[in-house]
Amino acid sequence: AKVHHLGRAPRSGAVAYEWLRDAMDWYEKAEKYCPATGNDDAILRWNTCVRMIRTHRDLTPADDDDETPLMLE
Repeated sequence: AKVHHLGRAPRSGAVAYEWLRDAMDWYEKAEKYCPATGNDDAILRWNTCVRMIRTHRDLTPADDDDETPLMLE
């Protein structure tokens, strides 16, 4: 998501946002299986996704009305 966002392709912010949200869902699921010995990787990675979304204003959900083509003809 981070690399895609930096590429600045059309709709890259919306695509990266969706990928970050998907990753956050997986980190939430993974956190349930972390050992109680202090392995906070899932939480730390989830927090990184949140910080990225909050820092970059163009990381927003796609508009359903957006007619921007993904590929030029």
